[in-house]
Amino acid sequence: MMSDLPVFAFIGHPNVGKTSVFATLAERDTSEIDSTPGTTRKNVHYPLTFDREVYIQLVDTPGFEHHQYILAWFEKNYNQDNPAQAFIDEHLGQRDYHRDCEIMKVIADGAVVLYVVDDSNPVRQADKNEMRILSLASRFRMAVVNTHKENSQTREKWRRELSPNFSIIREFNAHNAWYPNRVEFLRAVREVSGDYKVQVDSCLQALQADWENRLAASAEAITELLRNALRCKLSGSIAGLSDNEIKKKRNELEEQYKEKVRHQLAVAEKKIRKLYKHTKWQKTLEEHPVRSSDLFADETIRALGMTSRQLAVATALVGATIGGSIDAAVGGTSFLIGTVMGGTAGALAGYFSTPTLMEVKVPGLLSLVLPSSDKRIQVQAVDNPNFVAVILDWMLLYCHEAMRWSHAREQTAEADGGAAGFIHQLSKHDLAVSAAFVAWVKKGKTSRSFPNPMKNMKDLIGDLLERIADGKLRPEAKAAQ
Repeated sequence: MMSDLPVFAFIGHPNVGKTSVFATLAERDTSEIDSTPGTTRKNVHYPLTFDREVYIQLVDTPGFEHHQYILAWFEKNYNQDNPAQAFIDEHLGQRDYHRDCEIMKVIADGAVVLYVVDDSNPVRQADKNEMRILSLASRFRMAVVNTHKENSQTREKWRRELSPNFSIIREFNAHNAWYPNRVEFLRAVREVSGDYKVQVDSCLQALQADWENRLAASAEAITELLRNALRCKLSGSIAGLSDNEIKKKRNELEEQYKEKVRHQLAVAEKKIRKLYKHTKWQKTLEEHPVRSSDLFADETIRALGMTSRQLAVATALVGATIGGSIDAAVGGTSFLIGTVMGGTAGALAGYFSTPTLMEVKVPGLLSLVLPSSDKRIQVQAVDNPNFVAVILDWMLLYCHEAMRWSHAREQTAEADGGAAGFIHQLSKHDLAVSAAFVAWVKKGKTSRSFPNPMKNMKDLIGDLLERIADGKLRPEAKAAQ
């Protein structure tokens, strides 16, 4: 008898990728995924839950062991009211048929069958037997073609063999699938059984709300990171130290500062991993063309963040905010023209600034001599908005990977064809939001245009993440400057 809760059972020959499809849909990278045939030995139940409410029950099943015998049995007994249950009643307790009974158990209970095949393999007699068994045993079924290889010589043949037994056939690449593919898959499953349409629709709505919540939480985590990194400062006394000792102290503080910012990045990345339900994915993007370098490396700073012109604009706007003229600078049809083209000191400082993310303030000679003067070295974020831009780009790249990294995928990251970041694609208004955020964090200044810089920045990052998720914003390499 069919329960009110939709149950989808993944069935197929061992090692065709059904556990991978299961893991991707369930976002469960702790699933046992192995290239050894027969890894799954019993039914594995996993509730698809959003906001503590279960919408769908997914079941990963072991592969058939006696397909030829089972087909012969069903051809003789298919006309019973529940042939799957009849098979269990006859074979339960027989050790040789334990896995086969596990499969029949979910079918007998009314589960929707999702029959998974690997189209990189030739169609075998065992596959044909399984297709026929499922057509006799189950009323509700869909074929899932695992297309993990781009070009398959046997894909069309699989479709021809599946068609007589499955009215719905869908292709699904479990190793590359992410949110939009999961939505598309559930919409297809929705058509298999009319009894489950309402429940699947509710699941799709919950899935969409959950995804939007993840994007919002990611934006909040990144905004907090940027604020904390901007406020990060380290200092140390150099009173009475020799020149060599002062140099050593400076180097120590610089390294400590870098490690502190790196730690802040690691904390934010951990939050992102948790949001997208990655438990085994300890992503460092070693093979990524940009993130394989250190955040503070010159090549990273040149690849990520703002272009020279953007930096000139944003630096001028930071100065305008602090000086109280940001509202005039961002208003009207001549947006930023007078501010940037007027050749202000702030704009020029931004345009010609060297690629660095930290600034070291060392007392002058007079300060070292006068007893009452401050004798401390201070290391802090560089005084231009590219600090925020580079770190934001770094985190957007991380989110881009986290969103798209399938839970069935275990190999390391693949180089992205030289693509770099996102920030150099920002609009002038986006730059103004970023500049107002920097001015607020560093100087406590706000304006009528951006009265809530923290929220304005979080909203900007949320919009960027939505555009990345929708494919409207893609990582691109900056043009040579």
